[in-house]
Amino acid sequence: VAVRLDGRVLYVANDEDAPISVIGMPQAEVAGKIPVGEGPVALVVSPDGDRLYSLNRHSGTVSMVDTGSNKVISTLAVGTSPHAGVLSPDGSILYVADAIDDKIYAVRPDSGVVASAAVGDRPEALAISPDGDYLYCVNFLSQTLSIIDTHSLSTVGEVSPGSGPSGVAVNNTLNRVYVADVSKHRVQVFSKDGQFLFDFSKRGEDDREFNCPVNIFVDSEGKVYVTDSMNFRIQIFDPDGDF
Repeated sequence: VAVRLDGRVLYVANDEDAPISVIGMPQAEVAGKIPVGEGPVALVVSPDGDRLYSLNRHSGTVSMVDTGSNKVISTLAVGTSPHAGVLSPDGSILYVADAIDDKIYAVRPDSGVVASAAVGDRPEALAISPDGDYLYCVNFLSQTLSIIDTHSLSTVGEVSPGSGPSGVAVNNTLNRVYVADVSKHRVQVFSKDGQFLFDFSKRGEDDREFNCPVNIFVDSEGKVYVTDSMNFRIQIFDPDGDF
């Protein structure tokens, strides 16, 4: 899911039904569909809101969409199965995690792949530091968090955040990295260089308890949103993990 900057359009990736759905807001009505590659699994909006990038895992492509016309203006070949993506703060580089190649690709929207870096087994999610200097990639099968220098596109650190890391997000003010561990039913928190700080939650159904947290997001105020998948809810915490 991605939202246009003016808040009037919601884009939804339909993994098994190739087009992207365009939802008009606040009416919440389907206004159209955008044909992209096969298996669109992740969407990224540019900082200026002019471009939408669709990562298509079955066709190994990234579709670039003009958000004014809702039309695809270019399609780039990127790896085998692009699965997650994040843009540099200035929007000039799209970083793509490939779940089959086990690589991060650096993609220039106007020319294609310019570099790549090997990471752990089955990278699931990406986040970027506020200064754009570091990428954080959680690798589900190797149970690792890779820290990548964006200038050299090389791995400069690796930590073990649990047995099922599936989501990652960065607090831009505190320079903290939050990792959702779907197997241990918790969130682990690290410093920007990978030092463990603390964790919170345990398995359960009560407030501040999780059952398979699969994704995580940190907003501009530092609030932490956790997708608590098997409890069918989203829980919201402060930066220190308090409910």
